[in-house]
Amino acid sequence: MQRQLQAELLDTLPPSDPGAIGSRRDLRWLNFLMGHVGILTRILRKSFPHKPAHRILDLGGGDGDFLLKLCCALPGDWEGVEVILVDRHKALGPEMVDRFRMKGWTIHFAEADIFEYLRRRASPFVDVVIANLVLHHFSDEEIHELFSLIQTTTSLFVAVEPRRSPLALAFSRSVRLIGCNAVTRHDAPASVQAGFAANELTPLWPDRQRWLLEEGPAGLFSHLFASSKIQK
Repeated sequence: MQRQLQAELLDTLPPSDPGAIGSRRDLRWLNFLMGHVGILTRILRKSFPHKPAHRILDLGGGDGDFLLKLCCALPGDWEGVEVILVDRHKALGPEMVDRFRMKGWTIHFAEADIFEYLRRRASPFVDVVIANLVLHHFSDEEIHELFSLIQTTTSLFVAVEPRRSPLALAFSRSVRLIGCNAVTRHDAPASVQAGFAANELTPLWPDRQRWLLEEGPAGLFSHLFASSKIQK
């Protein structure tokens, strides 16, 4: 199955559009079924065994719901974490900000294109950059550029993406059975067809000498890519 980039409807809709609101709700359910919170939790706990990350940059984090679930899944000693969420559309509401505050986390929102944000070096060095269902929106050339920007921003990058496989495609074409709306029914197969298989992301990471790369299947329908800088 060749990788095919397709425009996704959610990217074209304003945050207040009913279809967009319903699709973001669907994505919460799909993230649960794909186990992305658990995947990222395991990586972060393994990478920070003695003390929590101090600063996290979330690329394309949407309304912050996924990040909040990640926050709740991490151990209780993960307090005082500062998060910067970057997205083109501000869907993060004050109630979500308060829920982070109640968990002892501070969240900042940057309404920006993630490429422009990273090119401006708008944030200081962060302990980890995460991307949930983000990379599949871009061409290989764009991903290579994004990786070049990320590796100057952090010492750990973790991405969880759709796996491009017959099983994942069959599941994506069946999301109507779990009540997903028309936007999600269009976008789910498009996401899988733009997803990744084998080690397709590894060659796109610019510096493969000083970084330890991990890539492969995660769960039934997902693809994991992680890059950690080798400490001298």
